[in-house]
Amino acid sequence: MARRLLATLLVASLLLALAHPDSTSSPPATTTYDELRLRGFPCGLLLANVRAYTLDAGSGDFAVDLCSRCRIVLPAGSYLATFSDRLTGCLDDRHISGLNGIRVGVGS
Repeated sequence: MARRLLATLLVASLLLALAHPDSTSSPPATTTYDELRLRGFPCGLLLANVRAYTLDAGSGDFAVDLCSRCRIVLPAGSYLATFSDRLTGCLDDRHISGLNGIRVGVGS
């Protein structure tokens, strides 16, 4: 009798687990910073104000939406970098091509 009850409880718990899969079993969402690191770039390549991004894993085409436009001075040579609120391009292993949305000039 006890074996039968134990077997029934085991089957019921397995069916319950299959009916309601654990949400932690799905892969965790990656961030733009994770994607950069996976492709050999430093995560500091992007500003901290990323709102959203899309990445086509097959082609590498990406779009990054920033919270707002911004300007920063790059340390090497006082270059002024202007970021629009949307960056697009193609991301490959340690290579970015067709980059749009960033302008770099000599700062004053």
